[in-house]
Amino acid sequence: MESFRRARVVVVEDDRSLALVVARYLGHGGFEPCIRQDGESGLAQSLDAATELVVLDLSLPRLDGTVVLSRLRAVSGVPVIVLSSRSDDATRVRMLLAGADDFVPKPFSPRELLARVQAVLRRTGQQRSAPEPVTLACRDVEVEVHSRRVRRGGEPVELTPLEFDFLELLVRHPDRTFTRPELGMRVWGDRFCQVATIRALVHRLREKLAPSPSAQPLIATVRGVGYRLEC
Repeated sequence: MESFRRARVVVVEDDRSLALVVARYLGHGGFEPCIRQDGESGLAQSLDAATELVVLDLSLPRLDGTVVLSRLRAVSGVPVIVLSSRSDDATRVRMLLAGADDFVPKPFSPRELLARVQAVLRRTGQQRSAPEPVTLACRDVEVEVHSRRVRRGGEPVELTPLEFDFLELLVRHPDRTFTRPELGMRVWGDRFCQVATIRALVHRLREKLAPSPSAQPLIATVRGVGYRLEC
């Protein structure tokens, strides 16, 4: 089993029995689980510098999970996996648009959740040795691979880890069309990733990277196929 050097994962879940099961699997997977059972304490713990990933239930006392995610995304890029008994597409898309890195409907397999935690942390690069500094560019957008920073017109753009991974893949291959299954496999590790999930991520990136609402989108849709970056 690969080592994640006891990365701290905060589990914000008011169902204590479920939280304990998740924590046990995380512990067996080499992580340091930390349980919080309400939104306020979950948000505070998620903002701690030692936290490397958050597993966030939506139905929480004291502060709803959607509010926790919104407040967290306003100040932090820590990866977040959302848990919810509401598994409809509308809820999934809304959470992804709000900045979640993954969405897991209840009921779920703790083993699958562990795999998703490992996949998200692998994508963020927090468990890898830092590569040599590289800056990629397309139009007025600059992507610093080493520091995982993005600038548009010289101004910083805040991206979630998942948004950065998606953009980095496209900017490394400008004008190449990626099919949706290929994007799902290379970004999420799942070639059957739902179209709505990919579409939501593209929508967020277009909003963040466009110099104005009327500007030509940096990420173009190739109808019936997928997406490409137009530099």
